[in-house]
Amino acid sequence: MSNDYHDAVDDARLDAAAKDVLGLSSADRPVPVQELAARVVTKTFCSCVTDAEDACEGGASAIHTGLIEEVLRRAEAATGSTRTALPDVVNRASEQSFPASDPPAWIWR
Repeated sequence: MSNDYHDAVDDARLDAAAKDVLGLSSADRPVPVQELAARVVTKTFCSCVTDAEDACEGGASAIHTGLIEEVLRRAEAATGSTRTALPDVVNRASEQSFPASDPPAWIWR
């Protein structure tokens, strides 16, 4: 028996989401594949997976962004296509963080 909270993200749901992206991308209206993936992730996965983290981070959380990236990766793998890579989540977070390894420019005496 499946529990949406316990089994919120699994291979079957990721594959189904990728299949949905492929189905939507072949429709008549041209929509960027990243936007389609974001819509499908919102539709496919329980809001318990993304909403709390999004609220804490004030936007798309790393979990939410990671789900979108994984759905895109699986959709591309199914078609054999490639896209322009989105910035890596870890690199983007690192660029936005204070460089903790840098010492201060002054010392108290």
